[in-house]
Amino acid sequence: MFVKEYSFRYGDLDRNGNVKIGAVLDVLQDVAISHSNSVGYSQAKLLSKSIAWLLQGWRVKTLKPLSYEQPVKVVTGIMNVKRFTSERRYEMWQDGELKVSATADWFTVDIKKMRPILIPDEILEAYDTVNEEDNGLPFTKLRFNDTLDFVKKTDVEERDLDQNQHVNNAKSAEILTSGVFSFPSELNITYKKAVMPTDTISIFHKKTSDGWLGQIKNQDDEILVLMHLISL
Repeated sequence: MFVKEYSFRYGDLDRNGNVKIGAVLDVLQDVAISHSNSVGYSQAKLLSKSIAWLLQGWRVKTLKPLSYEQPVKVVTGIMNVKRFTSERRYEMWQDGELKVSATADWFTVDIKKMRPILIPDEILEAYDTVNEEDNGLPFTKLRFNDTLDFVKKTDVEERDLDQNQHVNNAKSAEILTSGVFSFPSELNITYKKAVMPTDTISIFHKKTSDGWLGQIKNQDDEILVLMHLISL
């Protein structure tokens, strides 16, 4: 397993003093990139081969609230590799306690043709953690036909974009959970389509018996991101 330590900042707290889910996802995303760098597949090397890892979605389970006052040890490894996708497991530890467990589903794309490709053998062989034990938290694509309530419409801002020139995965999750003041015991997010710089996006929410559903749609009424947040 690959391990890296992080520290949260005061700005990562929400109004109730909880570490924002966007900050958690940002750390999980970063540790995956650091793991890739450590085995010789930096972002620059992947781009030189016209390959990029894209994220299909998250399943994040909070066991105990994180504190920003203590460093967090993040542990990750690859599991459940398939032809086009691989599931990556994560654990976030503080003071010897497991605080967060998570799974992300990643896939590789040819960035010139912008279509999924088989995960190259050379990349899989670079990881010595490719057979990590399953964490019992499988990622499943969200699908629901509920009618959600319109919350707001907004343009994509430059600060939301990442190196792939679309809205960063953690940022779109932060946008989608904005205004939902229930701290998640579990968060499921499915990315159906990238949020692009030219998009005008609409946010939709619906309160449920166990939490919230959410959607991001673009100006063409296409669903870009789906969310199911289960409240503590």
